[in-house]
Amino acid sequence: MHVIIIGAGIGGLSTYHALLKHLPPSATIDLYEAYSPSACKSSVLGGGIALGPNGQRAIASISPSVIPYIRDRAFEFTTFPSGSPQRYGYSQMMVPRVVVYESLLLADEIDTNIHWSMRVKRVWETDEAAHVEFEDGSIESCDVLIGADGAKSRSREALFGEEYAAQYERLTGFSGIIHLSSLLPVFQEALKKQTSAIMTLGTGGYFGLSLCSQASSPDPYVNWFTSLEYPTPPTRDTPRSDLKPTLLEHFGHWKSPIDTSKENFFADIISASCEKKEDNGCITLPRWYTPPLPHWTSLHGLSVSGSANGARGRGKIILLGDSAHCMPPDGAQGVSMAVEDALTIALVLKHHISTSQTESEAVSKAAKSYEDVRLARVNKILATAKAKQNRKKQVSPIQHRIRELVIWAFSYLPEWYVNDEIFGYHVEKHVASHLGIPIAQL
Repeated sequence: MHVIIIGAGIGGLSTYHALLKHLPPSATIDLYEAYSPSACKSSVLGGGIALGPNGQRAIASISPSVIPYIRDRAFEFTTFPSGSPQRYGYSQMMVPRVVVYESLLLADEIDTNIHWSMRVKRVWETDEAAHVEFEDGSIESCDVLIGADGAKSRSREALFGEEYAAQYERLTGFSGIIHLSSLLPVFQEALKKQTSAIMTLGTGGYFGLSLCSQASSPDPYVNWFTSLEYPTPPTRDTPRSDLKPTLLEHFGHWKSPIDTSKENFFADIISASCEKKEDNGCITLPRWYTPPLPHWTSLHGLSVSGSANGARGRGKIILLGDSAHCMPPDGAQGVSMAVEDALTIALVLKHHISTSQTESEAVSKAAKSYEDVRLARVNKILATAKAKQNRKKQVSPIQHRIRELVIWAFSYLPEWYVNDEIFGYHVEKHVASHLGIPIAQL
């Protein structure tokens, strides 16, 4: 079996490791990435991310050595009211996205299977295979093509054309990771004492921050994040000198829990982020959202561009991560969902290859199993993330007060009620249940 993965981001790399672990040794796996290796380690990867217990559990199942690498470079929430290691085995953590990405590149042989700077022009399926054409004119074919190519996915176009294209949310995120030493000494000391993230909400939106590496490290990183409503998305390369007055106008007068009588924390971190030369000091991230897709594989048909010679689709094209469910970051589950997708694909492919008469039959059955296991869960989390995002938009004073009361009441709910469904999720248990077999037989 030959598998092509489009997109060598966190979702694509996780899929590579999962397939390498679970498919027969005779299988070949190739990854194609639109960007160069240097670009993938820069601001293209964004700022900090929250990595929940469920995401870590899935990563540990795929590649156990990755979790210690991430944990050594992350900030764990030791007093977070939900997501405790005592209940879930892993704690909620904040970590630079690039750390998770680099952890998945540790395998010695992986570079030989990544084809860099290969931008996709078209993806389609015939009765015999799935195919991808690149902008340089080259064409590759495979038994299974996994689209992990993000919000503006070419793989998704093979299934839906433009019908489910990612939509701009009229919101643009701003985020940054800077060294703690860039801030005033009084704020450095205050942040070293923090045990979880801080979120400040107001009528004009929100401003969040957290350490993004271990507080005991010589010069820890601090991550900040917010969003503003923009009718049209600004470019990712908007000069920081242009962003600074906008951000200070909105948040420079806000009060934080660590302000002093003379110094304002938000003004300090915004100024430091926009003035420093660090790559990820201040990043512009227009928010894109994919409407819930009715399906994630080509089992249900192909678009005009995705079909050739009358092919109707046999599940050879499979979507994963943001290409299937690009969700607002407010749910803090984007990376975790992609990794869960990756592990699910590998497990159902392994099972159906071992129980089917032909590879083609196995691929079709695996595509159906993948959707049966994942669609309902992810669409529910997608809806929750969308609702959380909407609650952080500009509101009236009365709406803000109601929101405060809801958050206060929410804080008293038991941990199991709030997060068991998300953080307690075990991919293997759900796959085994769907297939009707013990976990040991996966």
